[in-house]
Amino acid sequence: MKFPEIVTPGVLLSLLILATWTGCAPSSVSENPALRETAQPVLSRKAPPALYLPETGHEFEPVRAGTPVSHDFFVRNVGENVLYLRKISGG
Repeated sequence: MKFPEIVTPGVLLSLLILATWTGCAPSSVSENPALRETAQPVLSRKAPPALYLPETGHEFEPVRAGTPVSHDFFVRNVGENVLYLRKISGG
């Protein structure tokens, strides 16, 4: 059998090595029943976290420059999963 010029002995050897290598791959989780049972992700049926802010802003009364002021904002998670507050800043 005559192959086109593109199919050189080096290309044939590369294809043979690739076919052998992929045929020797370990079985995947889906093929192994023992692993299939332990590899399933745990899905939460809880509602996602939900942030509730009774107050979303605050206006301070006029104060002298340099006077420290503060205000407490109350935050509540009304969802069922954990709510993470990663970054909080004043504007």
